[in-house]
Amino acid sequence: MKGAAAVPAKTLRVTLAEPFQGGYRVQFAEIVGRDEADRWRNRVVLAPRAELPEPDENEVYLHDLVGLAVEGTDGHVIGSVQAYYELKHDVMIEIARSTDSVMIPYRFVTVVDLDAKRMVVDPPEGLL
Repeated sequence: MKGAAAVPAKTLRVTLAEPFQGGYRVQFAEIVGRDEADRWRNRVVLAPRAELPEPDENEVYLHDLVGLAVEGTDGHVIGSVQAYYELKHDVMIEIARSTDSVMIPYRFVTVVDLDAKRMVVDPPEGLL
């Protein structure tokens, strides 16, 4: 990584994870003591996709949405998922169209078909 010190990989085992003040409080078996925990504050913990549990029925990992084709309920192609943003009130999906992009709340997504690489949305009149 350019401009950053290389950090050796460290395997961590989660012993507690719970919502806390707009984020999560997470405890790891391998991190003992406040000084060590402070070194990990505001860090991102990553896991290989292959090690993630399969989502339950009617659930998806948000990162799996990026790149999906987006269609309206009538079958017309709107664009493709460019990004997602987790906001306090909803998850917003950014849809890249041929000349611009538009954001729609995830609550207007009616179908996610990862095998077919498509998503169907039913936004209110005028949103797009």
